Amino acid sequence: MSGKKIKKFHIITALPGVIDSYFRGGMMKKALDKKMISIKEHNLHDYSSNKYGSVDDTPYGGGAGMVLQVEPI
Repeated sequence: MSGKKIKKFHIITALPGVIDSYFRGGMMKKALDKKMISIKEHNLHDYSSNKYGSVDDTPYGGGAGMVLQVEPI
């Protein structure tokens, strides 16, 4: 693999344990094992501005659904 650059992926996620499992099998695992790609996960909760590490916000106008806060992103 001399001369080839490693493709680097940075993934921002609120569920790092779940995302990690997708990259540990199949073709992604083969690419990781052969050092063709590298994956860095960034836990969105680490960038939260409140003491609880929460990243959820209330929907504008009420109603059902979940919204991410702007600050951590």
